[in-house]
Amino acid sequence: MMNHRHVGVGMFLVLAMVPAFLMGALDHLFISELVLFPNKGEYVAITNPTDETIHLGNYYLTDATDPENGKYYYHLPSGSNYWSESTSDFIARFPDTTLSPGDVLIVSLARRLDYESEYGKLPDLTLKEDLLSVSSEVSTIPTRLYGFMDDVSETLILFYWDGTSSVVKDVDYLLYGDVSLAVDKTDVPGYASDTPISQQSFAPVHGEDQKLIHSDEGSEPISGGNGITGHDETGEPLNVTWQVVNKTESKPKITSVQLSPTSPTTEDPLTFEVLVTDVSGALTVYLVTQFQDIKQEHSMNEQSPGSFSVELPPFESAGQLIYYAKAENAWGLKDSSIVQSVTITEPPEVLTIRDVRDNFDAYTDDIVTLRGVMTIGSGKLRTDRLSAYFQDNSGRGLNVYSPSMIDLPRGTDVEITGTLEEYNGVKEIIVSSHTIVGTAPLPEPLNITIETLRRDPMEYEGTFMELSGRISSRSDNIGGGSNIDIDDGTGSVTIRIWNTTNILVNEEGNVINDDLDSLLQVGNMITVRAVGGIYSDNAQLLAAYEEDFMPWVEGDEWEEGVTLHVAPYPFVPQAGEVLQYSFGFPSGVRLVLRVYDMSGRYVTTLFDEYKGLSRLITRTWDGRDASGRLLTPGQYIMHLEGTDRETGEVTYDLAPFVIAVRF
Repeated sequence: MMNHRHVGVGMFLVLAMVPAFLMGALDHLFISELVLFPNKGEYVAITNPTDETIHLGNYYLTDATDPENGKYYYHLPSGSNYWSESTSDFIARFPDTTLSPGDVLIVSLARRLDYESEYGKLPDLTLKEDLLSVSSEVSTIPTRLYGFMDDVSETLILFYWDGTSSVVKDVDYLLYGDVSLAVDKTDVPGYASDTPISQQSFAPVHGEDQKLIHSDEGSEPISGGNGITGHDETGEPLNVTWQVVNKTESKPKITSVQLSPTSPTTEDPLTFEVLVTDVSGALTVYLVTQFQDIKQEHSMNEQSPGSFSVELPPFESAGQLIYYAKAENAWGLKDSSIVQSVTITEPPEVLTIRDVRDNFDAYTDDIVTLRGVMTIGSGKLRTDRLSAYFQDNSGRGLNVYSPSMIDLPRGTDVEITGTLEEYNGVKEIIVSSHTIVGTAPLPEPLNITIETLRRDPMEYEGTFMELSGRISSRSDNIGGGSNIDIDDGTGSVTIRIWNTTNILVNEEGNVINDDLDSLLQVGNMITVRAVGGIYSDNAQLLAAYEEDFMPWVEGDEWEEGVTLHVAPYPFVPQAGEVLQYSFGFPSGVRLVLRVYDMSGRYVTTLFDEYKGLSRLITRTWDGRDASGRLLTPGQYIMHLEGTDRETGEVTYDLAPFVIAVRF
């Protein structure tokens, strides 16, 4: 209903002009119902379809058109010839009140008590008791009690005048019965051309127990006219946009559309919800959208009685989205929500862990907010305070530290605000506050060689990774933890398992996990998922969960005999380059892979081991001899020898390669 809040006279607010296809959803006040019979029950309904509260103090309503004597409402600024002066005609100004978005104002053309007697409720305003005469000298609202609207043909006009301008602005224009009282301001100074009377259409006349209803303006011209938003109100196809219905029938009442999220980005799906009140028993509801000149209609589904919604996928680009909902009921009556718009933006640039690690000096001692998934949770590396790790989708991780314990289990999706610092080579965020978003899968581990890790340990410190190799040594109870050294053929690195993790050795120094203890024996091949760490400026791996250790069978299945292949390119060990080689073998052989120079002198042994299963193994070599010295440029030979354990048969293969000069 109307909001009866008295305010000073001021300019009204309306929606900005919207694209043509959206004109079914109006951008200004409009006459939505007219009842002619009985005379005591005459009323006009005015609807505000916009998303703004509209002040009515400068709005006028009239049926006082007199073409024979040249008297028209648009002469009001001149002070003469602006109404017919007939006892059945009126020109009236609205009181200084407001009409809220989506609300309907009922103006009774009879007395309040007559309307209440007919409909069992009170109107919002009455012509005789609330609306104002436009003249201080003579009343422009005749004394008759009711029966103002002609039962056969009439013109009813809602218009706006600010009290000073030389012209008025059409708001809505209704002809019914015929065009005998039509208006055309084409040759009137100050006005644009209206639709010629011969081309104007008119609404039908309703009968007893019926009414006229109006939901949209159809194909009405939306520019170049005398309307308050530029429309040519005289060009509306009134014979189409006005309908005769039974009084008991009513169009659906639809609210403004609620959008979530309210400030969407190109990454957000959009959920639209609307409430529709209707008594017909059946509803069809659509969401109408326009984005980048593309119009679409989306069927809305009823989630609960009267509540409809639809979810649209994220829009791929930024821009303004215009939207409204429309509903049609079982009687074929329609309603639309107010036209709304939202700007879809690009998502804000998110600071990543890789960003701060790559520019750590610039962020040191700064307070930042980062979001990631815990890869090593709280209570694993320390039990007296928080020392843990998290990682985001940038592929890098960071130590999370707090002098007090915070419960952040592995897999926690958490947003952390804190200060960035570096301690003994470990980059960390000192927690000042945190928000747990939920849980999330662990990030995909980075798969690199030990040589790569060792070459730049600071690059991979804090990163969740996966490496495979042979256990070359193991020591328990070293400073409160176990050190497991693994070698993948490119180098070796220590896996640190703190006793506080309670996955191998407990804090009393006793082995408590026989299965893991058996797997982590010298000579075994394992795959480990761990977080890169730093100890005395050297790389190490921090492992805290039993499930992160797995047996590893190196290489691929192989069905042929002893074979050797060396990458066919020179390499420069002095420049840090490595040589890739592959060797295959059958089951049950002892394999020895050695390197010789071209004179036959021994250089180094790359592989010497009994293999029970046939495999094809690919490895790299850094060009060092048995003493760890880089070889000088020249030609060399890689020699693979396989001895069958049962028959003693020896097979071999060899491949030459070149160490090039560094330029």
